[in-house]
Amino acid sequence: MTVSASAVENRQNPWQASVTAKVDPATIVFTEADGRHVASIDIAVFVGGRNRRQVGEVRKRVDLKLLPESYRRLTQDGVSFSATIDLTAPTRYVKAVVYDYAADRLGSAVTELR
Repeated sequence: MTVSASAVENRQNPWQASVTAKVDPATIVFTEADGRHVASIDIAVFVGGRNRRQVGEVRKRVDLKLLPESYRRLTQDGVSFSATIDLTAPTRYVKAVVYDYAADRLGSAVTELR
C-alpha cells in the first residue's frame, strides 16, 4: 500500500488535505460470483497535526464487483482511493489503513503532508 497527500487551497476552508491511497491487488482476496470478481475492503485515512493529535479522518468500505476486463486492468493498476478531507487544524502527516475481511489482512502506510 502507498499513500500520498497534499494540502488543498480552499478559501472557504483553509484546512483540507487531498489524499490518495493505492492498494496492491495481489493482497486482496477475490471470489467469483455471477461472472464477476468480487471483493470488499475497508479503508480508513487518519490525518494528524503538529502535536500528533488527530485533525481529520475518513472511513470507507470499497465493494469491488468487476467484470473480467476491469479485473484485468485492476491487477495491473491497483486499487486507488482518493478523498478530500476537512481538517480541524493544520496537518503534518497522513496514515492510511486498509483491511480485507476475507483475507483477514491489514496494511498501512504513512506519509508527511507535502
